[in-house]
Amino acid sequence: MSGGECCGRSSHSQTTMWVIPSSGLARNERNYLCVRHVMGHCLSPMKYAVRDDVKVACFYMVLIACASPIIKSLTGSVATDSINASTTFLLLLRLAVHDYGTEVAIVNPTVSHNVGLFASVCLASRLESDLDVFTLMTVAVTFFTLFPSFRRYFQNQLGYRWSMVVTLVVAVITVSGILLYAPHLLLLFLIALFVCNFLIPLLYVSLQGYKQNIYGPWDEAQIEGR
Repeated sequence: MSGGECCGRSSHSQTTMWVIPSSGLARNERNYLCVRHVMGHCLSPMKYAVRDDVKVACFYMVLIACASPIIKSLTGSVATDSINASTTFLLLLRLAVHDYGTEVAIVNPTVSHNVGLFASVCLASRLESDLDVFTLMTVAVTFFTLFPSFRRYFQNQLGYRWSMVVTLVVAVITVSGILLYAPHLLLLFLIALFVCNFLIPLLYVSLQGYKQNIYGPWDEAQIEGR
């Protein structure tokens, strides 16, 4: 085998070895650009949504921090018994008008939100320091203003199964908090959970068989075909 033939094969093999990786790099670069383009379109709305949520959270925290000294002295001339009775009534009213997913006349999310915050203001006005007021009002805004929207979005996007998981997590956290700070109220809370989640729905379903439609002159006229 001659030296020139060896050189020709060597140069040809080297050319072949370099052409194949070049085409692979070009293909990988195109794939990378496509993936980057798609991820940019997907992540841009998420990035802006997270930025907006951070702005809203900062606004609420600054507003509550500025209003904490005012809230602490807001009901100084009102008796504590009146504050406790008003808070209990307001929280029960919130439970009655809260939006549980059914379209009935008594449901009013706006009233539920405002009543919950006002009850929190009444409770916060009996605390000792501005930090305690700030903490309580932050938790109240989180649960009465932000959490219902998050719960509704979570349920619409992931379905009722994950919504039930969120419900169980909230119930476990609530029971843990009651055990730590108010164990004497645990029995009352468990009875309320049983009545609201099992007894009342069971009565509602069982009483559907006794429902009757009453017709009279107040109904709309219906034309009967001959």
